[in-house]
Amino acid sequence: MARVGLMLYTVREDCARDFEGTLRAVASLGYEGVEFFDLHGHDVVTVRGWLDEFCFVVCGRYVVFDVLEMRLPMFVVECAMFGSDRFVLN
Repeated sequence: MARVGLMLYTVREDCARDFEGTLRAVASLGYEGVEFFDLHGHDVVTVRGWLDEFCFVVCGRYVVFDVLEMRLPMFVVECAMFGSDRFVLN
Protein backbone atom coordinates (compact mmCIF):
# COMPACT_ATOMS: atom_id res chain seq x y z
CA MET A 1 0.00 0.00 0.00
CA ALA A 2 1.25 3.45 -0.88
CA ARG A 3 2.07 5.72 2.00
CA VAL A 4 1.19 8.91 0.13
CA GLY A 5 -1.41 8.91 -2.64
CA LEU A 6 -3.33 11.52 -4.59
CA MET A 7 -7.00 11.51 -5.52
CA LEU A 8 -6.76 12.34 -9.22
CA TYR A 9 -10.10 14.12 -9.06
CA THR A 10 -8.20 17.02 -7.49
CA VAL A 11 -6.27 17.45 -10.77
CA ARG A 12 -9.14 16.38 -13.07
CA GLU A 13 -8.75 19.27 -15.52
CA ASP A 14 -5.07 18.43 -16.01
CA CYS A 15 -5.95 14.75 -16.40
CA ALA A 16 -8.53 15.60 -19.06
CA ARG A 17 -5.94 17.60 -21.03
CA ASP A 18 -2.98 15.22 -20.67
CA PHE A 19 -3.53 12.15 -18.54
CA GLU A 20 -0.09 10.63 -19.01
CA GLY A 21 1.66 13.96 -18.43
CA THR A 22 -0.36 14.57 -15.28
CA LEU A 23 0.55 11.13 -13.92
CA ARG A 24 4.19 11.89 -14.69
CA ALA A 25 3.96 15.23 -12.84
CA VAL A 26 2.24 13.61 -9.84
CA ALA A 27 5.00 10.99 -9.68
CA SER A 28 7.67 13.70 -9.84
CA LEU A 29 6.11 15.31 -6.75
CA GLY A 30 6.80 12.13 -4.78
CA TYR A 31 3.34 10.55 -4.67
CA GLU A 32 3.43 6.77 -4.51
CA GLY A 33 -0.18 6.03 -5.30
CA VAL A 34 -3.29 7.38 -6.99
CA GLU A 35 -7.03 7.04 -6.70
CA PHE A 36 -8.86 7.02 -10.03
CA PHE A 37 -12.24 8.44 -10.89
CA ASP A 38 -11.90 8.36 -14.69
CA LEU A 39 -9.52 6.93 -17.28
CA HIS A 40 -10.13 9.86 -19.64
CA GLY A 41 -10.77 7.66 -22.67
CA HIS A 42 -7.68 5.50 -22.22
CA ASP A 43 -7.86 1.74 -22.03
CA VAL A 44 -6.93 -0.14 -18.89
CA VAL A 45 -3.82 -1.74 -20.43
CA THR A 46 -2.37 1.66 -21.40
CA VAL A 47 -3.07 3.13 -17.97
CA ARG A 48 -1.59 0.04 -16.29
CA GLY A 49 1.59 0.64 -18.29
CA TRP A 50 1.79 4.22 -17.04
CA LEU A 51 1.23 3.04 -13.48
CA ASP A 52 4.14 0.63 -13.84
CA GLU A 53 6.34 3.24 -15.52
CA PHE A 54 5.76 5.76 -12.71
CA CYS A 55 5.85 3.11 -9.95
CA PHE A 56 2.33 3.90 -8.74
CA VAL A 57 0.02 1.68 -6.77
CA VAL A 58 -3.71 2.21 -7.04
CA CYS A 59 -5.13 3.20 -3.67
CA GLY A 60 -8.71 2.94 -4.90
CA ARG A 61 -11.26 3.79 -7.55
CA TYR A 62 -14.13 6.23 -7.35
CA VAL A 63 -17.28 4.88 -9.03
CA VAL A 64 -20.88 5.95 -9.42
CA PHE A 65 -23.63 3.44 -8.76
CA ASP A 66 -24.71 3.36 -12.42
CA VAL A 67 -21.34 1.91 -13.41
CA LEU A 68 -21.69 -0.91 -10.91
CA GLU A 69 -25.22 -1.55 -12.06
CA MET A 70 -24.56 -1.44 -15.81
CA ARG A 71 -20.88 -2.35 -16.25
CA LEU A 72 -19.95 -4.43 -13.22
CA PRO A 73 -17.95 -7.12 -15.10
CA MET A 74 -15.82 -4.47 -16.83
CA PHE A 75 -15.32 -2.62 -13.55
CA VAL A 76 -14.16 -5.81 -11.82
CA VAL A 77 -11.64 -6.51 -14.60
CA GLU A 78 -10.38 -2.93 -14.36
CA CYS A 79 -9.88 -3.19 -10.59
CA ALA A 80 -8.06 -6.50 -11.02
CA MET A 81 -5.75 -4.98 -13.64
CA PHE A 82 -4.99 -2.15 -11.25
CA GLY A 83 -4.40 -4.51 -8.35
CA SER A 84 -6.95 -2.78 -6.16
CA ASP A 85 -10.04 -4.03 -4.40
CA ARG A 86 -10.97 -0.66 -2.91
CA PHE A 87 -13.52 1.69 -4.35
CA VAL A 88 -15.53 4.70 -3.24
CA LEU A 89 -19.19 4.51 -4.20
CA ASN A 90 -21.14 7.68 -4.83
